[in-house]
Amino acid sequence: MKNTRERADDLTGKLTPEQVKDAPLTEEKAIRKLSDGRGLALQIDSRSKSWRFRYERGGKDALMSFGGYPTVTLAEARLARKAALELLSRGLDPQAERQKERDQKWLETEKTFGVVGAEYNATQAHRAKKTVERCNRMLKHAKKLHNYTFAELERPMLLKECRVFEAAKKYDTASRLGIYFTQVFRFARDQGYFKGVDPTAGGFGKSLESGEETHRPGLTDRKAVGGLMRLIDGWEWLDTSRGTVGATVGRALQFLARVNVRPGKELAQAEWTEFDLDGADPRNDGQPTWLIPLRRMKKVADGNLCDHVVPLSRQAVAVLRAQHELTGGGKYVFHNARTDKRPMTDAALSAALLALGYRNQHVPHGFRTTFKTLAMDHLKYPEEIVERQLAHKWGSPVRQAYDGVLRIDERRELMQRYSDFLDQLRTG
Repeated sequence: MKNTRERADDLTGKLTPEQVKDAPLTEEKAIRKLSDGRGLALQIDSRSKSWRFRYERGGKDALMSFGGYPTVTLAEARLARKAALELLSRGLDPQAERQKERDQKWLETEKTFGVVGAEYNATQAHRAKKTVERCNRMLKHAKKLHNYTFAELERPMLLKECRVFEAAKKYDTASRLGIYFTQVFRFARDQGYFKGVDPTAGGFGKSLESGEETHRPGLTDRKAVGGLMRLIDGWEWLDTSRGTVGATVGRALQFLARVNVRPGKELAQAEWTEFDLDGADPRNDGQPTWLIPLRRMKKVADGNLCDHVVPLSRQAVAVLRAQHELTGGGKYVFHNARTDKRPMTDAALSAALLALGYRNQHVPHGFRTTFKTLAMDHLKYPEEIVERQLAHKWGSPVRQAYDGVLRIDERRELMQRYSDFLDQLRTG
């Protein structure tokens, strides 16, 4: 009951509203104070009445203003005292905290989307020329939002700008603009410019569904897939002296075709420590395996509850062993073309497929479409096995929690048969 009584006392005091109202101003330079208790007092001089709060800071007395009377009433002054006492009980200085709030309000007013977008773009100046140009282009595309503060921007406003390009069938631009919004909001939060609810949380991919099919085409005709595999596995095109695609990107495509994971975080950010190529880990039954950490999985959308186990076929292992000669001494299996300190991007895979002549026919994510179609229609595998291999949600949440990594033997057989099937299509 003591704590309850103390909290109630914070909103009471010695003064009455009548005493505060009727207290006369002083003469000339005289100053008089009427105490309300617990540090709060009404300071009166010849011109005005104002509220003062006295407290101890660093072993010394400190004084802060709560504003003038009657603009700030007795009840409001007591609320301000209560808030200050609560801060002091947590070891915080109420004046410093108030200054932080004022600074934050100034930032949120002055730092508009256009200003912060330009700041963010400046931090990307060290990146590839195309990346810098894309950031500047995205900021220009968002010119209607430049004068809005981050507190004013809402998700429908951002999505509306993306849909301008979606309506023009510029699906890639619409998607990239949504990604850019997310990046700028994250930057604003990291810089302390914005502390509200992030309207870009979760991205905009699911809200721009009309362009997804066009944006993520995948080959499903066996003859066409065979032609694609002949190009991907043709070592001559991996020679950088003959084109723009290097061996790392080429092997990434070869590997992606045989594991069918998502090309972004899952494949492009793969690390050597995630692979057991010799089956040395007893949990893998002596079989080559890749374990993708949950943090890189699309867990929110597809319900993944654990790390994703990817059985590796003989062909996939052969690609990795060849790649190990190039990047085995580093962290990433497929590192960035400019530095081995960063992973490659799925944009590099997209560029390679474009160079091979597959514009609007097949994109990196399209390998998943190819796999699902061929595995079910031609290899006759049950949908559940295929969906589990793709790390898609399957069954009830309870079932997912208990058997998310089961049926590994069937999936291992599937992945080997699928790689063999790709070899047949390539040679046929």
